[in-house]
Amino acid sequence: MAQINSRSEGERREASEHLHYEFWMLVSLARILSSGSLGPGVISNGLIESFTIHARLLLDFFFDQNPRPDDVVATHYITDLAAWEKYRGDQSDLLKKLDTRVGKEIAHLTYGRLDIAPQEKAYDFIAIAKELYSLMEHFKECADQDMLGDSWRGNWAAMLPDV
Repeated sequence: MAQINSRSEGERREASEHLHYEFWMLVSLARILSSGSLGPGVISNGLIESFTIHARLLLDFFFDQNPRPDDVVATHYITDLAAWEKYRGDQSDLLKKLDTRVGKEIAHLTYGRLDIAPQEKAYDFIAIAKELYSLMEHFKECADQDMLGDSWRGNWAAMLPDV
């Protein structure tokens, strides 16, 4: 859903630096968590929570269903909204499930947690990061380049760890 944006170019450019940070954190955490080197415990749990919060933030950025007036969303950067929405497509099943899980298991204390079997609790960090990476690539191609900050110049993805 497109949203009219009254923010200046400078504000959007500055906000794009925060977007870059969010994505960098997501991809970095995906690599750390998928390595399996941490094992179970408080550090691993904290990193999983951080990963899922960054992932949900990016979902809200790309698929702006009900943005608040001060939310930064992809459509603030896109000049051809129809092309963006076609290019972006709908949320995949993986991303829909992620959105629901973060709401039920991370962001809110729900009785739904009681129904989750231990083998269903794992997240596929790399698959999630790859899907969000693909969306970010599409966003970068469709975005008004003047609205993106310095982190997006040149080979922006070179700063990101491989996924």
